[in-house]
Amino acid sequence: MSISEKKQSLSGGGEKKASKDASSLEKDGSVFSGKAEIPRETLWQTLRDPRLFNKTNLPERERLVLGKELFKPYGSYLDKKELTTIESQLESGKWGKFKNMPPETRKKASRLVKALLKK
Repeated sequence: MSISEKKQSLSGGGEKKASKDASSLEKDGSVFSGKAEIPRETLWQTLRDPRLFNKTNLPERERLVLGKELFKPYGSYLDKKELTTIESQLESGKWGKFKNMPPETRKKASRLVKALLKK
């Protein structure tokens, strides 16, 4: 065994360890793409994306109106936990801020949120 091979084996084989942030956050395929939160501007760009029509069957104007109604109370960043909370409130329809929303609008909003979460 040469000296360079011995040094490499003692140092761990030259492999670098992944950082804790990269290993704990896997790419999830949603609008968040592995991040804990996204800025509001990214959300609006995603709502304007024509590829979202294929998943929701909602025109751009309707997606933006629903987006304003759903995400109005949140700040400049949207957390994934907030989006899952919105989804559960829409699905139950009996409590939360969406209890007075008409059933047809609630179904459209639920389709939009599921498309953003890619479920």
